[in-house]
Amino acid sequence: MNMEKPEDCDLSDLQKNLEEDLKRFSQNSYNSLQDFVPFNESIIWDFSYKYYQSKGILAWSNNAPKIIPHKAGTNYQNALAFAKIIQANIENYPSEDKVNILEAGSGSGRFSRHLLFAFRELNIASQVKLIISDYSNVNLESIRRTKVLESFSEGEDYELVYFDLLKPRSLLGSFRAVFMHYVLDALPLTILKNTDSKFQELLISSKIRAEQETDVLENDFLQSRIIHEDRWQDYEPDLLLEQKYWDFFSDYHKEPSNKELYYSYNSFAAIENLIELLDDNGFILSTDVIPGGEKRYIVVGNSLALEVDNHIIKSLVEANGYKALVQDESSVSRLLISKKLSVLKKLTKTFEQVFIENNLIHEYIELEKAIEEALEQRQIDDLEVKLNRLLCLAPQYAFSYELYHNYLKLKNKPELAKEYLTKARAMDYWQDLRTP
Repeated sequence: MNMEKPEDCDLSDLQKNLEEDLKRFSQNSYNSLQDFVPFNESIIWDFSYKYYQSKGILAWSNNAPKIIPHKAGTNYQNALAFAKIIQANIENYPSEDKVNILEAGSGSGRFSRHLLFAFRELNIASQVKLIISDYSNVNLESIRRTKVLESFSEGEDYELVYFDLLKPRSLLGSFRAVFMHYVLDALPLTILKNTDSKFQELLISSKIRAEQETDVLENDFLQSRIIHEDRWQDYEPDLLLEQKYWDFFSDYHKEPSNKELYYSYNSFAAIENLIELLDDNGFILSTDVIPGGEKRYIVVGNSLALEVDNHIIKSLVEANGYKALVQDESSVSRLLISKKLSVLKKLTKTFEQVFIENNLIHEYIELEKAIEEALEQRQIDDLEVKLNRLLCLAPQYAFSYELYHNYLKLKNKPELAKEYLTKARAMDYWQDLRTP
């Protein structure tokens, strides 16, 4: 059949009208949040900052709409491993006075609590004082208000202190050890490409659907709902901090590549600031997201996390005359730094024992996951042995006792189940419990 278009039908006009309608629909459907700006100046960092400042420690709650991952770094076995390194350091370099231990970026306070219990288990509590710091006073106030550390004495066992890693003078004192977990990956950075030995910088624009709420208090998934567009332009270091490390970074990445390069000058500055706070026998242990992911950054709730290349930080540290060791796993990278080679050598043995040869962190995480899955499927044969092991690995974690409670309910032991639920509630500082 031969079909001809009517004489009065102009397809070009129809196409033009359709394009205008689509353009008008597009403009009405999205609101522009920000035009093209360098990645490190984009509003995603403002939203992340506001999120931490507003949510406090509940951003890490199991009942948060999108919980920030924390088990790999804040569990008791990780705290015990760090405490054992401190113990080895104190044995090698004893002090007449208590030595100060700094936790930079305390977040929820889980690691702080576990570390203080670990000090007691190793009988070194009388030799150390934990300085718990964060750049969010809301987090610090939440830790105090919810009595996360009620088993310990403020002023004697620990102090809560505001500290900005990029403003070293905001914290005074000398420290024997510094611990950070997923802190450097939350610092703004510049994303670059080296094409034909010419560096280009990433700029992004941001928009969101018109009906979406842009207040982080109302929209727990704001960051994942923002739509970005990319643009690249020639790069010249702007901020003084960028200029300070540019020669080092550009030489490190002098080979042309289309791969995106994360110029985390804030991480460089933070590490140098912390080294200055160490005493002569001190050390830093920083754990972060390992490079190699396919996404530009990770969004959890409204928080951001980017890859951190501990190997380039190691190179910078050693270029300044200090010593460093990097240990990469499947999901995390650990960076151990000391001022002196003798200190690093003496700590390396303990470091390898607790994080490589006998890494109980992984056993705890895998065991908890296995128990949770078994309970969901009601496969509870021989589960009591696993639960007892879990309590040994995570003795100060409410969820361990909640899992035991759920097991005892399935075993039809209501009185004993109630006893474990009571223990869980006594540790529920983060509103973690899922059991009514």
